[in-house]
Amino acid sequence: MNATLDTNRSFLYGDGFFETFKLIEGKCERFSLHYQRMLKSAETMQLDWDKQWTQSFFENKLLAETKHFEDQILKVRIIFYRNAKGTYTPETDTADFYIRLEPYIPLIKSTLTVGIYTLAKKPCNFISNLKSTSCLMFVMAAKYAKEKGWDEVIILNEYGRVCEGLTSNIFIKKEDIFYTPPLSEGCIDGVNRKAFLQENNTIIERPIEVEELKTNEIYFSNAVRGMVKGEFID
Repeated sequence: MNATLDTNRSFLYGDGFFETFKLIEGKCERFSLHYQRMLKSAETMQLDWDKQWTQSFFENKLLAETKHFEDQILKVRIIFYRNAKGTYTPETDTADFYIRLEPYIPLIKSTLTVGIYTLAKKPCNFISNLKSTSCLMFVMAAKYAKEKGWDEVIILNEYGRVCEGLTSNIFIKKEDIFYTPPLSEGCIDGVNRKAFLQENNTIIERPIEVEELKTNEIYFSNAVRGMVKGEFID
């Protein structure tokens, strides 16, 4: 589905959200969790969800789209946006979406070097947990990491505590126990994060201070690359 640039508010104002995951032979592991997050994100952004956009609708559409690729493993991004005229105040809340598929490129490294982005902090509010298309801070953080030679970068929240990675939720391991920031700390409501919490009741949600990164194991997780270890560069 497409819109002209004068109605694609994701392009004009960052008025949208996206869902990213991996397809293996046309199917996505934990797609039900991704679909639940789509619905929740649309509700939070007050977007009108088309009744035909059921879970099976997207599963069938994705399966059909993969037939155009020879690759068995694909990276998918579905971008949802408010398809309406208007400036900051939209004239309607009609939603539309665009699907982008590309070959999946696996990580070569098993451990990622990681530092902290210090030039901006992420606010903690009701939109902080969304995968919003308003990503300027993450673009600047990625450029910062590239300049430093890091593979990953940690975003801090408005309180100066650990929030998340550039494209991942973050976990630390301390004395065989995993800890991760709660959603109230401003981090993305990640699908893998949610699945890990549901499947393992020993993971503890609590605020994480920067100093803890120096003395504990660090892990990053998202729905595309899974769980990857990090090595903190002070």
